[in-house]
Amino acid sequence: MVIDSIKNPTIFTSADSKFFNTYGIAFVNSFSFFNSSVDIHFHIIDPLDQDIKKLEALPCNYSISYTDQSLSLETVENLKQVLFDKNNLKLVNGLKSAFRFLKHLPTVDDKLQKLVNGQNYRSGRFIALNKLWTGDNIILCYDVDTLCTKQFSINDILIQDQGCLDIKGKFVTSLTAFKNNSQLLRDWAQKLEYYRDNKISFGFMDQNTFIDLAKNYPTQHISREYCNHSKGQSFVITGKGTKKFADEFMTKVSKWKT
Repeated sequence: MVIDSIKNPTIFTSADSKFFNTYGIAFVNSFSFFNSSVDIHFHIIDPLDQDIKKLEALPCNYSISYTDQSLSLETVENLKQVLFDKNNLKLVNGLKSAFRFLKHLPTVDDKLQKLVNGQNYRSGRFIALNKLWTGDNIILCYDVDTLCTKQFSINDILIQDQGCLDIKGKFVTSLTAFKNNSQLLRDWAQKLEYYRDNKISFGFMDQNTFIDLAKNYPTQHISREYCNHSKGQSFVITGKGTKKFADEFMTKVSKWKT
């Protein structure tokens, strides 16, 4: 069912059409199977008509948004100028950091287009979450390439008003969680909107922005039992890097797509 606000305890994710069809259906089916008393919410960005029909048939609520393609093109042009001028060293270094993962693309234009498009979806998830969430109950936000493997209580996760997955002492936004109208989420989404509207993008923008802002609030380090990148014991497993496309993980995904 399409809804415009999230009021109940909820497990949330977001993706574009491609990742919805690759991982999103399995995400919804696995989490709803093990956590039938909790709402599952899928926010889809730039959907196709057939995606909406599929969402209507899945055991979840959903919402929709669309990217501004003209703004994306303007952002690419702005970042090309930033690289040429070299005046904003922090942003230049952030772009170069992203380029390390885009070596397979032949031109700067290709790299920037990939970066901006990807960040539209990654940041768009948290911008949408902020707009939808009323702040009344706990919400967990997972990467879409994630599967639930056993039942757990989402109310057991957070002591603080906000938390994030901890991997070797560092926050990783594969899982974030919020309750009590967390101001950290409000600040985070506002900062990501500022970057979008001012044609700024850089490597790991959503995660690094979270890490910077989390210093202002008591932010809980969530253990890997609630989101594990490896084969260890966990209520939830998620893809990591290129392994999310490997046969071992995709076989597990396929089991939940029917």
